[in-house]
This record gives sequence, C-alpha cells and structure tokens, in this order.
Amino acid sequence: MSRSLFLFFFAGAITACGNMVNHPQVTGTEVAALTVQPFTPDGLNESATNAAAYTCPGSPNVVPDYDWAFNGTGYYTVCPSKSNLSDILVHGTPVAGTGVCIFPAEIAANGQVFAKPDVTKADGSPWVQCVQPGADGVHASFPGINWNAAFIVDVADVQQMGLCIQGGIYSYCPKNYSFGAFR
Repeated sequence: MSRSLFLFFFAGAITACGNMVNHPQVTGTEVAALTVQPFTPDGLNESATNAAAYTCPGSPNVVPDYDWAFNGTGYYTVCPSKSNLSDILVHGTPVAGTGVCIFPAEIAANGQVFAKPDVTKADGSPWVQCVQPGADGVHASFPGINWNAAFIVDVADVQQMGLCIQGGIYSYCPKNYSFGAFR
C-alpha cells in the first residue's frame, strides 16, 4: 500500500513539474529602437489595413508556459509584417486584463533563445515595451535587430520577467508568461 501511495505522489510531483522541463535559456546580444501602438485584448479584429500588411496565423503562436488560469488568457497571436522584418502586430488577452509587456527574442538555428538587451541601460537588462489595451492590436517595431520570437507578460510581471531573462534562470520567471516564435 505504501509503495503505490509513493508512486502516486511521485507521479503527481512529476506532472506538477512538467512545465519546468526544456525551457529556453535566454541571453542578450542585440538591440535597437522601439515604437508601439495600441493593443486589443479581443482577439483578431483585423482592419483592412492590418489584414493587408500582416500575416496572421490561424492559432496563437505565443502561448503560456503553463495555463495557470485555465481560462484562455495569455495566448497571443503575433503576426509578422509582410513588408518589414522588424514589425509585428499582436492580438490576445492578458491574464490580469491589464496592459502587456513585450520582450523581443530570437531563436537560433540550434534552438538557443537570445533575448534582446536594452542598450540604453548599462546593466544589460532586457529590452521591453509595455502597452495598454487599445483598438486593432498592438503594433511593435524593433528595427535593426534579428528577432523571430517574443516573451509576453502582464504589466504586473514585467520586473520579474526582466530578472528571469537577464539571469537566464527559469526559476526567476513569473508564474504567468508566454513565449513563442512568430517566424
């Protein structure tokens, strides 16, 4: 009886830690300027201009590390520009219903993740832009860098995510964060 109870608890522990396996190691190497426009948490409501300018996938491509809320929040559809490699459009619903913060990143051919550092800060902290909800998605542009992925967190988690990325240590990450490639 005690052996099956041990196996039950062991299986539960493995399942609970399942979201801690094979997480990206992040480092920073590149940076440039940022411009951002409004964000909408209501899904893909594309204007004719956005539909013509961006390629949006059929499902979210920047998703929660683990969906703690079990309510579909924290899933983002990041749409790359059809004409400008530095420009994206983001749709989705923040976990806390507040603004979101976008950390640009690059996934190398070997699978290693490189976060983009903020060159205006001497401490090597990651580059981030926080925006409030608005109409027709958030437009972000990170000119002059190579990037194909993003970390997205609620505004409340921006400092903790910055520490996670800067330290490259998964255990520093906030409970709710999303990551994924869009190119």
